[in-house]
Amino acid sequence: GVAQLRERAEIFVGLTLTQWFSQLVLGLIIVVGLGYLGFGRQVSIFSGSALAAVLASIYMWRVGADGVCWSEFWKTLKVGVTFIPHSASITGARLLMAWLLSFLVGPEGVGVYTIAVTFAILLEVPLQAIANAAYPTLAGLMRDGSADARRQQSRFYALLVSGTIFLVLAMLLLAPIAITILTAAKFHVAIPINSLLIVAWMFQGLYLTVSQPIFFKGGGKYMTAASLISLLVMADLAVWLIPTYGLVGAGLAMIGSYFSRFIIAAYFSHRVYPLKWDLRPICLIALVAGGIGGIDWFVLREGMPWLVSLPIKLVLLAGMVPMVVLTGLVSRAEWVKVKGQIRNRLSRRAPEGKS
Repeated sequence: GVAQLRERAEIFVGLTLTQWFSQLVLGLIIVVGLGYLGFGRQVSIFSGSALAAVLASIYMWRVGADGVCWSEFWKTLKVGVTFIPHSASITGARLLMAWLLSFLVGPEGVGVYTIAVTFAILLEVPLQAIANAAYPTLAGLMRDGSADARRQQSRFYALLVSGTIFLVLAMLLLAPIAITILTAAKFHVAIPINSLLIVAWMFQGLYLTVSQPIFFKGGGKYMTAASLISLLVMADLAVWLIPTYGLVGAGLAMIGSYFSRFIIAAYFSHRVYPLKWDLRPICLIALVAGGIGGIDWFVLREGMPWLVSLPIKLVLLAGMVPMVVLTGLVSRAEWVKVKGQIRNRLSRRAPEGKS
């Protein structure tokens, strides 16, 4: 139910924030204190991930040690091993891009790219949390496999994709303001690069959605194929585009990489679990989001002070909310029910806030 989804999402977000915080702290210690020995950011990434894995293992053992089915554990482990190349290639793509940029654009270009990609990577926390929280429900629907379950799954996918589009649009509108406020003027050239990278991470979010059936079926080889091919696409596009277009070429290479991963995963997902998608509301929401993005790109970024553009952007972003009903993604009755539940929750918390 919703309570279980919320609990899983909170656990995953907690572990992810723990991983990021530990990477930050360990990164400072390792790079500053042990940099002369050749240790760098890669060590901090591994250390943070390892710490998050240990905490996750401790939690899982505490809540489920009495009910561990070791035969299922070893079966799951055997399947999970096939996903290792896939997981390694995701981190490898970013490290490879950083390495290529160090040769093709120099240290200053790497600094600008780092600012641009930092704000794009922020999308990973909500996108990954949503995907992990939604997986048990999707797995239950796929396990059922009936016509009604497939209909519910198709609608669930439409909600997930629409949510991804909304998050990406919010980041596209607000990240330029954040970069303007939080970074020095010399790094403001990262804004258009950041927008390209946010689009790339949109395809990463879509990939997380369409790959759910592959995870359910244990198709690690398909995920690995998608990831390795996308890695080759990125390297090829980077070598071809960066010398001519600079950091814009790097952003386009990342878009090509994540787009290819999404397309390949979508193909294999349909192959292992055919499903008819409800594309109409998705296309309508994407069309409106594209229009808002165009207004931001061609009008609001053309020399307009951020204090003026910010309220306009918030109004445009709020305009996406009615699209949930207008596109038929959620019925009017469901929308009224959701508003009523929110109102009830707020009314119950109001006295607590006053006391």
